[in-house]
Amino acid sequence: MRFGDPRRLLRRPSERRGRNGMARLAVEASTGEVSTGEVPVGVLLLRASRRVGVPLENLCANRALCMTCAVRVTDRPDGLSPADERERRYLDWVGAPDEVRLACQASVVGDVSVRANLIPIDRWDHDTDLMWWDDLQHDPPPGERT
Repeated sequence: MRFGDPRRLLRRPSERRGRNGMARLAVEASTGEVSTGEVPVGVLLLRASRRVGVPLENLCANRALCMTCAVRVTDRPDGLSPADERERRYLDWVGAPDEVRLACQASVVGDVSVRANLIPIDRWDHDTDLMWWDDLQHDPPPGERT
């Protein structure tokens, strides 16, 4: 055939990239141990880190709300998908630096190195901002007023 095998067009986009759609991921755990491995291009960083042996916490079910999956990109930041508006707004709100990403929102698109389990980042007081019960006026019941 003149233009090659037409079935190549039916492959998933991640399979059309180099190394059979795989990217190299290095994850440094909070213990300082570094785990590396190859992961499929396009997979969420949260799942990719589990594949290389560093499971990350995720309490908000991938909604970019809890910061438990925050990672710091240490090498090749272009190896992750660009941050969407929701992720960037949340990271800006908590005062996270630009190299911090949420593993539940970022997809692996190329080789990348990250440091996992960043607690705290810069400003971890956003939890106290959300504790509405601290701001309530606790009036005694009507029969106990003095």
